[in-house]
Order: sequence, then structure tokens, then C-alpha cells
Amino acid sequence: MSGLNLSCFLTEARWDIRMLFANRNSVLEMSIHSFESSLYYNYSNPISCSVVEAMHLGRKKQRLVEIQFYRYQCREEQPYVDGWVLEGIRNINRIKNYY
Repeated sequence: MSGLNLSCFLTEARWDIRMLFANRNSVLEMSIHSFESSLYYNYSNPISCSVVEAMHLGRKKQRLVEIQFYRYQCREEQPYVDGWVLEGIRNINRIKNYY
């Protein structure tokens, strides 16, 4: 995923992501219960979470959902982030800004 910007402190970081949910079926309607989504660094280290609200999709309908990952999502129960993870994110951001 590209376009993720990191502020000076991970506790103040915010990521905005857009996801498209689509029901391609022409007969059935679809309901999706609310769910919690996590944002990971390097595939296995959670750094933030967010809650996606329940939705209903009619036949052949789609819905673009904006998901925001920041401190106050998930009832303020953000995952603990190890120091080496934070340093790795900072290094990626430095390299990105260099080019």
C-alpha cells in the first residue's frame, strides 16, 4: 500500500485507506457485519486498528468505504508497538523523503 504518511510520533499517526466492497451477484443481497481491521508493519507487527461499520449491499451494488487508522479508533485499544518497529518505520520514511 502506498501513500501512507507518518508523523513524528506513532501515537499521533493517522492513515486513511479506501476500500471498495462490491456485490457482483444479480440475485442475492449482501450484509456485512461491523468488523475490526488492523494495520501491520512488515506483515506481522500490528501498529494500529480501526472499526468498519456494518453495511448492506443490494444486488449489483458497490460501496466505497474510507477507513481511518488513528489513536481513537478501536476504543483506544491500540496495539503496543516495539521500539524496533517504530525505528523501522522512521527509517522507511527517511528513505522515502530522500528520493
